[in-house]
Amino acid sequence: MDTKVVWTARGLVYWKSRAFSYPSLLKNMQKNILNSWVDDGMSDCCNWESVQCNATTRRVMQLSFIWTRKFDYDNDNAFNGFPILDFSLFLPFQELQSLDLLGHGFEGWKESKANYDDSFGSLKQLKMLDLSDNYFNDSVLSYLSTLTSLTTLNLGFNSIESVKPKQGLANLRNLQELDLSGNNIKGLELSNLTNLEVLSLRYSGIDGSMMRSLGLSNLTNLKVLNLGGNDMKDPFESEELVNLRNLEELDLGDNGINSTGLSKGFGNLRNLRRLDLTGNQITTLGSLTSQGNRNN
Repeated sequence: MDTKVVWTARGLVYWKSRAFSYPSLLKNMQKNILNSWVDDGMSDCCNWESVQCNATTRRVMQLSFIWTRKFDYDNDNAFNGFPILDFSLFLPFQELQSLDLLGHGFEGWKESKANYDDSFGSLKQLKMLDLSDNYFNDSVLSYLSTLTSLTTLNLGFNSIESVKPKQGLANLRNLQELDLSGNNIKGLELSNLTNLEVLSLRYSGIDGSMMRSLGLSNLTNLKVLNLGGNDMKDPFESEELVNLRNLEELDLGDNGINSTGLSKGFGNLRNLRRLDLTGNQITTLGSLTSQGNRNN
């Protein structure tokens, strides 16, 4: 077998032994996690579940672990908290482009640099990272800031409260899609992410007074903006949308916005195809009716 495949197989098996050996995991589930991952010198790791390899180099380019962990919440003696993600375990996979860790209950992040000389930022080809449905807080952002090749980042439904310019995501200038939904955002500034095309902040605790600080007016490449399920009614700074001339989809549903809040900011949205205003306190669309068909 190709030595590259053998090396990769051993790396994956080592990662499995570290990532899924945790006291709070259901014992019967631990035995059934990634059964195909066996370093027997014969099986091709590129055919293993949750793994996709580069057809030429035979190195791992995609890892997808969606809801792989199962915790024993009901057994007080077994459950002793959520795990910390050691990202150093991914460093051997230098051709990794996509990593999905949705729904694993991670509450923290570390790099065991004693094991590797490189840092997390050495994953130069990583473009897609999904860390949604975990328990990460603001501390994860300093690690993510080194992943300058990322184009898609999902941090939805974690415990993030503040994304500050200097210690947040400002370095991720190649980001095209960002999801921060389901967090309890108290401070957020995204003006440096000028390549963003899709931004979701639904149910993230944002109120109308935060609209100016978001930096939306700089995100002129936005095509999809989801602000649904927040509290934009007092006041809704709709003029922050004036520069979003490429916007095609806008969700403002369930925000308590009244008709007055829609008086500014929509005249330049000539490319808007879908507008969701359901669950608000709107009595008239006013000037919006002259912009063509919209969903209300």
